[in-house]
Amino acid sequence: MGGSTGGLGQASSVSGKIHHQVRYEPLPPGVLEELKRKLPKNESGNRRAKLWQALTPDTGIPHLDRQLTAITTVMQLSDGKHEFEENFDRLFGKQRYLPLGQPVKLLDEGKA
Repeated sequence: MGGSTGGLGQASSVSGKIHHQVRYEPLPPGVLEELKRKLPKNESGNRRAKLWQALTPDTGIPHLDRQLTAITTVMQLSDGKHEFEENFDRLFGKQRYLPLGQPVKLLDEGKA
């Protein structure tokens, strides 16, 4: 094997990105940025703690718990990756297009 990871490092990187996207991106605006500010990466590119550990116990942790419950429900109801992504985007407000590819006019679009 010669020290080869068998591609696990690459898979771990992809898994980490998906985990980050599903766990942290749906948090309310500004929360992820504040967590990153509180826990900056060191010279090695690592944080001294997990981002969720910087959430407040009275508001942040309960919000994350509810969010993870919702994501788990979406996973259980979806018949595959594509359907999960569509449902996830719909639940967390990222849907920008109708299933037929027709653009959806957002309420805040066109405001000066």
